[in-house]
Amino acid sequence: MLSRFSQIPSFSLLLKAATLAALSYTSLSHAEFDLQLGFSSEYVRQGIKASSSRPVAHTGITYSHQTGLYTGTWATQVNHKDDDTQFEIDYYGGWYLPITTSFATDLSYTRYTFHGDKTTNDQAYGEGSLSMLFWDSLTLGYRYANNFKDSNEDLQTLELAHTYNGEEFGFEFSMRQYRYMKVNEDVNFGSKNHDDYFHFRFGVGRSYGSNDMSLSLERTNLGKEFDGNTQILFDYNYHFNF
Repeated sequence: MLSRFSQIPSFSLLLKAATLAALSYTSLSHAEFDLQLGFSSEYVRQGIKASSSRPVAHTGITYSHQTGLYTGTWATQVNHKDDDTQFEIDYYGGWYLPITTSFATDLSYTRYTFHGDKTTNDQAYGEGSLSMLFWDSLTLGYRYANNFKDSNEDLQTLELAHTYNGEEFGFEFSMRQYRYMKVNEDVNFGSKNHDDYFHFRFGVGRSYGSNDMSLSLERTNLGKEFDGNTQILFDYNYHFNF
């Protein structure tokens, strides 16, 4: 059983690699669309609250081909404390390539956009990523975002994630480090010398046919001013495949 974890910005490498790995070992001989409709008890982006502790609806669609090429878009409601942003819409594409029966790579690019407030419309940014998937369960990932959220500074992300899919439940353990390549008094994670933080996640998921549900615990080492303290999240998705 493949347990599909959502929330593209936080878990895109794990979600795409695991999903496409499962497709590559089936008898799929044609292109496939996966349409996702769902909701979350809260939207947490890179370990930081992005919906002011309120539930959000989200949707997405992914087109994947037997060659390993894929593209898609994902959207969610947003509710920031300091601005009027209402939606985040992300566009992504990439290539999943199995090398051996136990090793695969995933090369992708994602464009993140924000809507509803003129001050955050300009925070759109692009991020390239490369991940390596071992035994369809262990993921090592690297991401690089140029001019992260209009900060004029670049952000690097290192990722280590492991999933275990049993007959009924799936489990995810992951750790990420986010680091600015340069910091100053205006761009940092708490002080002009604080250039990085860590984001930890443990999740358990269950699938019933086209229904996916997951419960996760997330934690960062950021200060309270970043709303990155411990979060407990529930997520539900319904999938249409055609």
